[in-house]
Amino acid sequence: PRPGGAAQLKALAGRIASQPLDRARPLWETWVVEGLSGGRFATVSKLHHCMIDGMSGADITQLLLSPDRKTRRHRSQPYRARPAPTPAQLERELRMEQLKAPLRLAEGLRELAAHDDLSGELARRVRGIGETFSESGMERSASPINGQNGPHRAVDWMMTPVPTMKAIGKSLGASINDAVLTVVSTAFRDFFLQRGSTPGEEPFRALVPVSIWSERQRGEVGNQIMNWLIDLPLEEEDPRLQMRYIHDVTEELKKSDKALGVKAIQSFLQYTPGLLSLAVRNASGPHNTMITNIPGPQMALYQMGAQMLENYPVVRMLEEMGLGIGVMSYNGTMFWGITVDTDIVTDAAPFCAALQRAVKSVARTAKVRLR
Repeated sequence: PRPGGAAQLKALAGRIASQPLDRARPLWETWVVEGLSGGRFATVSKLHHCMIDGMSGADITQLLLSPDRKTRRHRSQPYRARPAPTPAQLERELRMEQLKAPLRLAEGLRELAAHDDLSGELARRVRGIGETFSESGMERSASPINGQNGPHRAVDWMMTPVPTMKAIGKSLGASINDAVLTVVSTAFRDFFLQRGSTPGEEPFRALVPVSIWSERQRGEVGNQIMNWLIDLPLEEEDPRLQMRYIHDVTEELKKSDKALGVKAIQSFLQYTPGLLSLAVRNASGPHNTMITNIPGPQMALYQMGAQMLENYPVVRMLEEMGLGIGVMSYNGTMFWGITVDTDIVTDAAPFCAALQRAVKSVARTAKVRLR
């Protein structure tokens, strides 16, 4: 019923997230939600991860919106979808791709040969591949947010100012990304204690996607990410010590050769059969949760003259994962989206409340005033 509020929008977003994409259609959809209070409306978009990653999604959002309020009307031609390709056409396209593969391989070898220390570069890539696959042999520890996945999703969200999170990181000698991971660690510790679980009794591992897009690739779409696996320090009560541990871990990961290994694996995928490619893509190692932090435009964007006010991510649930966190920065604010599988975690609101308490706790430790 009009006017709709945040609770109704969250419930609707959870229902939309619960519905699988129609495989008979292009693997994306956007729902327009009218009738929100204050004359607002919302869009809820879903897009299959096989097409693009979070960075590409943020870039597409900027393309669909405008940096000013002016509405530019273009006279568009009636859209006509191209006919579905015949089996013969698909076979020709595949053969063309196979013919191009040696050229791409030669280009990659030329780039490799351009390095002054060729043996060192090869060794780094081999080490990176080893680092990537070594994580796949780990075991997932038991936790209150892991179990058998079901079809139902629920979402909740909150926001924090970007300057506040930057100030927290700076005050404690770390980055804004480290500050996000520290807030999440504090929230999970609180959340587990509220449920009678002992935090830190078992390793609690977060999957943290990291973009490896190069500057020359900006504007392209696709998937260019590697996954960090970070054991969150839930046994530690002091946010300052949590931050120090997380900062040390992320600095070591930045120095590792994993990014080179991931890029090498992605190159090999062009020449490997589909089933092997699928196995390679899933060599990310077991984890308890996912935390993705996507930098977005730090300016206001508009759609048909209406300013986009908020931009919350809804993360996908991976195997046996019951809770995931996405963070999207936009126009000076970090928008936190919490998604849960309600067959494992019945409601997203309690963890969202724990996140809000965690922001206050970490800010207090860092002596940063909340805005």
